[in-house]
Amino acid sequence: MFPDNWLYVHSPELRTGRITNFRNWVPQLYGSEQSTILTLEYWCNDDDSVWRREDQSLVALASDELRRTGLIKNAPISAGHVHRIRRCYPVYNCGYKGTLKLVEQYLSGIAGLTVIGRYGAFKYNNQDHSILMGLLAAENIVEKAGHDLWAVNTDYEYQENTVITKTGLSRQSRKPIGVSPPTPAATLRPA
Repeated sequence: MFPDNWLYVHSPELRTGRITNFRNWVPQLYGSEQSTILTLEYWCNDDDSVWRREDQSLVALASDELRRTGLIKNAPISAGHVHRIRRCYPVYNCGYKGTLKLVEQYLSGIAGLTVIGRYGAFKYNNQDHSILMGLLAAENIVEKAGHDLWAVNTDYEYQENTVITKTGLSRQSRKPIGVSPPTPAATLRPA
């Protein structure tokens, strides 16, 4: 379908902002299965009209837009599902780092607590950032590795350029990050 884990969509003719192909995350999980799970994200706030649309209407919109991208050609779409996630992207205000530092210090003092991802660390994390935080958290728990999870995806660093190797993590380069609004996702499964 496409070799990337996800594609950002910059077409004024389409409402979706990102298409994720979960087969590309771990192809081995699919075995001989020929289908994949795709997610089309529609970025909005919970008071926007797209958020309030009926599930079937969103599945129909996502199906139509997916076809119009040309990514699946004539492949059948076997099912669709809508999952809305409120406030899934942090909204920063001036001076938030000071307040967040107090929360970080407090949470770091709770033995056995590991906070990861957007909700846990209140930071803009892509899927790869959250997966990386999960892997590093597992290493901290199992191997007592001592990774500083608060340092993953800092404002000056973009973790997509970290490569997982047999011996650990290899950091490639740094890029600035951006911030996106909240996301309800319509998940489609082409057959």
